[in-house]
Amino acid sequence: MKMEVSMKRFVLAILIAGFGILTVQPSWALDAQKLRIATLQMGSSWYVYGGVMGDVLRKELPAGSVIDILPYAGGVGNMNLVSRGDSELGLGFPVTGKWAFDGQMAYDKKMPNLRGLVGGFDEYFVGIVATKKSKITSLE
Repeated sequence: MKMEVSMKRFVLAILIAGFGILTVQPSWALDAQKLRIATLQMGSSWYVYGGVMGDVLRKELPAGSVIDILPYAGGVGNMNLVSRGDSELGLGFPVTGKWAFDGQMAYDKKMPNLRGLVGGFDEYFVGIVATKKSKITSLE
């Protein structure tokens, strides 16, 4: 049930983002477009998300449009690809988007041209690890 709700949210968010992209550029209604979506390596969930986004957007773009799913870079690198214009859309994390925008942490310069479109696609679980030498066996 939870997965079904998440997928519905995902598809709805893609449709909203796609509609926004299509309405911002009226010339898209006339000419075939090339759209690149930066994801992560083939086989990853992000690559699948990019493929689904491409399928949804392809139905709304003019005939002859091409959508490429870029299988590299990931959460940190995708911000660079989009900011440089090497990709029109990119998957990322809210924190890396903020860092890129502000030029902090993993980014040596600000990327004020980035804009967040949609979020909340995935749930991530954080694991806590320790070395054997620490003798920590529990957080209780």
